[in-house]
Amino acid sequence: MQDIKIERKNVEEVTINTLFGVLSDHYGYDYEEWLDEIIELQTKWENQGYIEIYQTYEDKEWGRVKDSSLAQGASPYYIGLFHARLLNDRANDPLVIIKFHETKTGQLADMKLMVDHDDIFGLKNQKKSPEQLRSIRVQLDKFIQDADLTLT
Repeated sequence: MQDIKIERKNVEEVTINTLFGVLSDHYGYDYEEWLDEIIELQTKWENQGYIEIYQTYEDKEWGRVKDSSLAQGASPYYIGLFHARLLNDRANDPLVIIKFHETKTGQLADMKLMVDHDDIFGLKNQKKSPEQLRSIRVQLDKFIQDADLTLT
């Protein structure tokens, strides 16, 4: 079995997108109720100066992110998106969606919104429907594009 190493992505800044609250609200999350946890994760990444990217379940840890486009059929919609567990208690949800952006001096990690696994990857019955999965992915992709526009 081949060892898949954990990639370390250096970041000089971690931001909370200006649309984070609005977009999270669409998925049933009140940004203000989770603010302490969001800032805790943001602070962890900023203090260490990098974000670790994992691929396998065994490497899952709080503060690490996983490439969201690895899910079958998630490309091209989720290319460049990563998700992290918000809570430091092994809970699967909520997730924070982030995206890395090149700046003149390095990498910026922008926290876009909060979702549940089902919101990004579909409910069990939706996973059997390519049309429903596409609809989920197109909507999230639009939200991410809107959030990206706030950075320019």
